[in-house]
Amino acid sequence: GVDPSRGGGLGWALVVGGVGLLLLGLALAVLGVPVAVVVLPAVTLAAGLVLETDLPVERRLVWLLLVVALGLSLVVEVVVLEGDIGRMNTVFKFYLQVWTSLAVGAAVSLVWLAERMRSWSLDARQTWWAVMGVLVAAMALFPLMSIPAKVKDRFTQATGPTLDGMAYMECSRTWDVRGEVGLGPDYHALVWMQENIEGSPVVLEGLGEREYLWGNRVSVYTGLPAVVGWRWHQVQQRMAAGAGQVEQRHQEVNECYNTPDVTRAQVILDQYGVRYVYVGPYERLYYDARGLSKFGVMDGLRLVYNRDGVKIYEVVR
Repeated sequence: GVDPSRGGGLGWALVVGGVGLLLLGLALAVLGVPVAVVVLPAVTLAAGLVLETDLPVERRLVWLLLVVALGLSLVVEVVVLEGDIGRMNTVFKFYLQVWTSLAVGAAVSLVWLAERMRSWSLDARQTWWAVMGVLVAAMALFPLMSIPAKVKDRFTQATGPTLDGMAYMECSRTWDVRGEVGLGPDYHALVWMQENIEGSPVVLEGLGEREYLWGNRVSVYTGLPAVVGWRWHQVQQRMAAGAGQVEQRHQEVNECYNTPDVTRAQVILDQYGVRYVYVGPYERLYYDARGLSKFGVMDGLRLVYNRDGVKIYEVVR
């Protein structure tokens, strides 16, 4: 650790700062952040070791990783991005850095610990290995139990083992707030798009009632940009700009499908630089049949795909 008598003003500053942080941790615990009681003293100790010039630089770097990890774990308890769902995304995004920092530090520390254990007594080494064995066994439960559970959580068992993440579509149906829809027609259309469309042209596709439905499946499975994605995801990613632009795009996508006015539909397609218009079972579930039929008579569109109830039109400019 840090000896205050050797560090002069810095050493005593760390001691005073540590006491202050402990008091701050107690205050935060009273306010509903109990983890601060553990994190703040640990951060103080780790920060002192980072500043300990007698330690090799690589060891100080590991302590710095611990400071970053513990600091972030406390920050997300207090600071939350505006518009988050609770603090779910704030915690998730920052904890990616926490887990990485702790993993790197732990891996290096185990190597150093193995070197230090050579000087331990036999009983101490056996005790340590017993504790480590229990921890490893506990960690091993996750892959042993989660993999079978994940394999069973599927749209259908008909595909059998496969690395094709789209194979389930050929023989599956999905539930939606508007009703059920078969996925087979979309499967063949999406494969055609993957194999025949080059570059990154914008696609107009139907929107779902909410997130986590079958809407935006074209952009998801082809990687092509759509006019707009899932509403709340888009709003969160553009929180500083407000939700107006996202809402406008949603409204105009729905209008482009629903309106029987050919001229208005063409204006919307031109406004967003749409190259392909996708009309499949999901669009028929959500939009007016008269609005969908106009795509077949618009002079600016050319039918390039027609199979199993899916039609894909190319905008000719």
